[in-house]
Amino acid sequence: MPDSRRTYYDHELTYRAIRAAGGRGWDDRTPEPDAGSYDSLRAFLAADGAPAPGARALDLGCGGGQAAIELARRGYRVTGLDFSETAIELARRNAEEAGLALELVAGDALGLAALGDARFDLVVDNHLLHCLVTPEDRARVLASIHRVLVPGGRLWSETMSAGPRFDPARFDVDPDTGFARNGVRIWIRRAVLEAELAAAGFEV
Repeated sequence: MPDSRRTYYDHELTYRAIRAAGGRGWDDRTPEPDAGSYDSLRAFLAADGAPAPGARALDLGCGGGQAAIELARRGYRVTGLDFSETAIELARRNAEEAGLALELVAGDALGLAALGDARFDLVVDNHLLHCLVTPEDRARVLASIHRVLVPGGRLWSETMSAGPRFDPARFDVDPDTGFARNGVRIWIRRAVLEAELAAAGFEV
């Protein structure tokens, strides 16, 4: 019986294929990985206002742990969470090979129940929100993130968005709704996302 929680796109199947091909993370699903996948995160961590090393960080939708490992190397105390059990397996292997101690948890980002009462100074979303194509699910995950952040904590997010230069034809996206026509991604407009963040209690 299929897992009804794997609603939009079954990342577990993709991570199994990545593992079978000897890959380490999401970028390895294609022959030419994107070398710049983590440049924006690195720039944020190097900028004024980022939580100081030693802070507690949650990598949400951590995949093979590449962002989590980047955080740990900079001195953060890191928890990574992903719905795909195989992604967590890859992340554990990658962290062990890097000689880093991370807490890695298989769990659902919509409620974050797998984290219990844990609280964080920083939550990192490196390409999770655009996988949540309904406003109800985005509201759930944003509320969960707000709950696990300490007062004054930061959410850093890099997500697909329909900005002024966005070309919907290039990505086969409905220009009115921002939905990918295959139903697995959304390119959300900035004003909509900022309203959703504000409704969850965030200051942008």
